[in-house]
Amino acid sequence: MAKDAPDIEALLEKAEQGNPYSQYQLALYYEKGEYVLQNYQTAFSWYQKSANQGNAHSQAKVGYFYNEGLGTSQDYEKARQWYLKAADQNQKIAQFNLGVLYEAGRGTVQNYKAAFSWYLKSALEDYTDAQTKVGYFYDTGLGTPQNYLLARNWYIIAGEKGDKTAQLNLALIYEQGKGTEIDYLQALKWYLKAAESGDVNAQITVADFYHMGRPNIDINYIEAMKWYLIAVKDGDSNVQHRIGYMHEEGQGVDIDYAKALNWYKKAAKQNNADSQTNIGYLYSHGRGVSQNHHTALKWYFKAAEQNNARAQNNIGSAYENGDGIQQNYQKAFEWYLKSARQNDPMAQNNLGKMYEQGIGIAKNQVQAFKWYLKSAELGFKDSQLKVGEFYETGNGIKQNLAEAKKWYTKFLTQTDPNMPAFLQNKELPFLHMMIGQAFDRGINGVPQDYHRAYKWYLKAATKNESTAQVNLSFLYANGLGVEKNQAKANELLRRACNNGVDQACSFLE
Repeated sequence: MAKDAPDIEALLEKAEQGNPYSQYQLALYYEKGEYVLQNYQTAFSWYQKSANQGNAHSQAKVGYFYNEGLGTSQDYEKARQWYLKAADQNQKIAQFNLGVLYEAGRGTVQNYKAAFSWYLKSALEDYTDAQTKVGYFYDTGLGTPQNYLLARNWYIIAGEKGDKTAQLNLALIYEQGKGTEIDYLQALKWYLKAAESGDVNAQITVADFYHMGRPNIDINYIEAMKWYLIAVKDGDSNVQHRIGYMHEEGQGVDIDYAKALNWYKKAAKQNNADSQTNIGYLYSHGRGVSQNHHTALKWYFKAAEQNNARAQNNIGSAYENGDGIQQNYQKAFEWYLKSARQNDPMAQNNLGKMYEQGIGIAKNQVQAFKWYLKSAELGFKDSQLKVGEFYETGNGIKQNLAEAKKWYTKFLTQTDPNMPAFLQNKELPFLHMMIGQAFDRGINGVPQDYHRAYKWYLKAATKNESTAQVNLSFLYANGLGVEKNQAKANELLRRACNNGVDQACSFLE
């Protein structure tokens, strides 16, 4: 017998003499297999002997054994009866378990009001699980009037004692602003508590907060990666995908396409369509692997089988450009349409282009505008410019210069949030010049594209916008986006000089 082991023979003797506490203690040992061989039937027998003498803890245990079918046949009605005996003696676990039975409708008719009543009794006896349940019932209005303040208070009580469910629910209250102002810092605080206690969903949410940022919470890629790597041990394919994406984009780590591909493949094995799409993208662009359009398409089709909109768009692009497959504009149109119907803004933009130019489908400016507008409303920059152009020219829609200015401003606002105030009273040529500058300089997510810069500067310069004339002259002088032509560059500088631009005059000297 171990040094600190109880005297089982003496305990058995007292139990056989009818001592209810000894009967309870002996049953507990048989239930847990401590100091004796585990035996649920023997445990149930001793619990029952003790319970029949009014021992509340044994009554709760008899109820539990009937509830779970341990050492006896499962019987929810008998479980409820024994829980009631113990609960009437304020046994908090029995009170909680009664709440569970009433909530689930086991051994009795489902009754949320009765469930709430028993949860509340248990919670007032300081049972943590019950405190979380009371918070949840107030939160959702089950069995009691909805009251977010009381829900929050009960969640705090349970959460401070380490209950992960309470911590998560409290975080949601702050994140969603239920009964209080939205407070992302408080939400993060409680998500962190649950995450640090090992809750995988909380770990993923903490990582997401740091990865994408929230009001008053700065993006922190290093913290995001730390929490994703902790959470990924659970094997979640979405987490594997995000780690891959961060390696691909160099977020919190150096850009490493090979590592990105490795993580994407882990997720893809679990049929993660986003990762399958991204693997296709890496092969299509030769990142971390040799460029292979055929392999790219294989992955795109895998993802498309799961109705992944980006993959469908990329298949459309492959058909349009003949990448890894025979060029087929009609099939390109069909795949773009599949994707566009799922609100993929790039596919909607591509559909607009095909209708506008008559690629794979008859020209239809009304349809072109319709799809450009859908895409623009989802924030796709190229489509915002197209909508602006359609309104400016009256192509496929009634001409409306105010709407044109609105959409050009939306595009520019994505490069600088202060643009709306700055552009409020500016005319269209000035907006054209600003759009040209965005492409000229590659500002805030707008890829540098001298050809497009040339196009927009030319629009503005034709309307005598002097800054555009100077900038356009630089493109001509250096052959950027247009064939080099010093004579045209000088002519533009002369026009700008005549418009009072001293800098243009100095360039001519």
